[in-house]
Amino acid sequence: MRDALRDRVQTGAAPRDDELTRLVDAASRAGGALLGPVALAETVRAVADELLGAGPLQRWLDDPAVTDVLVNGPRDVWVERAGRLAHVDVDLGSPAEVRALAVRLAAAAGRRLDDAASEVARVDVVVSTLPAHAADPLADLLPEAVAGVLLDVCYDPRPTALGAAWARRGGTVVGGERMLLHQAAEQVRLMTGHVAPVAAMDEALRSALVPA
Repeated sequence: MRDALRDRVQTGAAPRDDELTRLVDAASRAGGALLGPVALAETVRAVADELLGAGPLQRWLDDPAVTDVLVNGPRDVWVERAGRLAHVDVDLGSPAEVRALAVRLAAAAGRRLDDAASEVARVDVVVSTLPAHAADPLADLLPEAVAGVLLDVCYDPRPTALGAAWARRGGTVVGGERMLLHQAAEQVRLMTGHVAPVAAMDEALRSALVPA
């Protein structure tokens, strides 16, 4: 049933609510389960969320108090309420299922998931704050030439796969360690009231980064 409904959704013929209820009820009965009104409604909602919405994430997207939903992995999901992030207990399945969900949500917005590569390549400055290895798939999708500046906040690994690919294609990369240096300098100024010795800090940083 799920595959049949998915095919209909992809062709733009999504079932109406009453039709979906009948289909879910029929599939449940065929499987030997007789669902009561509450269980049937919950099952229909889950199926609708999976096929037409954001799957297990839909409940937070429907919550008016939630201002953002962040997905770092199948079981690493965070929601923001009142400016505060909180980890939520949800399992999105395998990495492939997470990607399939992302592809479907992008398609619902009239976009392709791999459009991100072409989009970031045509702007003047790109700031990547993704965690380690999160941008690795994007590196393989970059066009042959980029001209902008990539501020790659991640500094472990160094360089990141995205940073290395960006540089190979002609772009300028500012690594996370450079931003870390100037962040530290600003912290010195704020904490001591004195201008930080950036040159000395820079030399110490470069020395520390030289392979043994």
